[in-house]
Amino acid sequence: MIGEITAYSISSAVLFFNLGLIFMGILRKNTMFLVKSSTGVLELLFVLSVVRLLIPWDNPYAKIIGSERIYPFIQDKILLHQIVFGLNIGQILLVIWGIGSIVLFCHFVYGMLQEIRQIRSYVIIEDEEIQKLANDCLGKSVVVRISPDIHVPQVYGIRKAHIFLPPIKLSKEELKFVLKHEYYHVKGKDMVIKLFYESIMIIFWWNPLTYYFRNELENLLEIRCDNSVAKNMNDTEKLSYLKVILDVAKHAKDNCFVKRKNISTLVNTHCQGIVQQRFEIVLNKKKDYALRKMFSYGTVILLFILSYFVIVQPRYSIEFEHEVEVNTENSYLWDNGDGTYDMYVDGEMFEQIEEKDLSTPPYDRLEIKKLEKKQEQETRKAIDSYIIIEKGKELRVYKNGAYYKTITQEECGKPPFDNVEIVKGKN
Repeated sequence: MIGEITAYSISSAVLFFNLGLIFMGILRKNTMFLVKSSTGVLELLFVLSVVRLLIPWDNPYAKIIGSERIYPFIQDKILLHQIVFGLNIGQILLVIWGIGSIVLFCHFVYGMLQEIRQIRSYVIIEDEEIQKLANDCLGKSVVVRISPDIHVPQVYGIRKAHIFLPPIKLSKEELKFVLKHEYYHVKGKDMVIKLFYESIMIIFWWNPLTYYFRNELENLLEIRCDNSVAKNMNDTEKLSYLKVILDVAKHAKDNCFVKRKNISTLVNTHCQGIVQQRFEIVLNKKKDYALRKMFSYGTVILLFILSYFVIVQPRYSIEFEHEVEVNTENSYLWDNGDGTYDMYVDGEMFEQIEEKDLSTPPYDRLEIKKLEKKQEQETRKAIDSYIIIEKGKELRVYKNGAYYKTITQEECGKPPFDNVEIVKGKN
């Protein structure tokens, strides 16, 4: 058994992805956690949450958590409810999902082209001194331009960093801080990360948490760049670096800066409190908490693995002589080959259904078993050698004229005895 992908494994994947985003949002706001565990833990949590979403594997050894009210109500009363042209609500929602993703993809491409067009329309001021400074401290993989059309330092690029600076007065040392910060956005492939997350939002556009987390991802990347820049700084250099961030933030606020989603900037003025948190992290990060990091990484990986050992499914209780639980672990259907199916629960036959019932819960989730064609042929060949003698309440099977075994009424209806002649014996 290697598992498969089902509607329930997909819904569980979305559930765990959302839980991952919620935990990331909570931990991102915890300054001391970021000081002691670094942003790497949240980056790992983000990556594994995405992996969990994109690989919704239904582990055959997973523990099934049965939902008796919420899932059955959503599935039976809403998703399977037919409304028009023989289509149920679930099928219509799938169509809306696909159309929405196509529309958002077109909107995304249009927005990207608009951003590229706007960047190319910038008024550029060449400054050889600043370019030389960038080459000296970062190498020749950085292109620096000055433009009066922007109000905050920003960068774009995947392989090569294209840094744009507003015409604000900064010392040589302060310029180094700004250039390094923007350079680490490109070195960390932040634009690739943002584009990848945009693709997730396009696919799962109906999930409100993905929109909330877009800003959280932006803040996380900014904090990561701060940690990279300030890693080997002393306290005096850290204060100088933070002063630059404060000055740029004030300049951006005074000029009503509008943030574009696919370009990384030095400050994000649209998130209240993020600048203060960045200051606290830089100033409080004095040493490396290796043990704390290892524990945090291990916990995230363990939770990721355990998420594949839990799956939420509807659970139905069917009224017979006594109430039983029907799920994919203890129940299955037996194909009788004549358009009818027997349902077995815990090894006992409970009822017989027709083919039209297969699409209704809980039968639609159950495995259908039947004899292979070769087995069926061999069974049919063997029928002539059997005879069943009914003697009182006993059903005695004779094979080739000799007593073979005693069977029950239920066994009598199953191969190879289902078509064997029954002879009334003398009591």
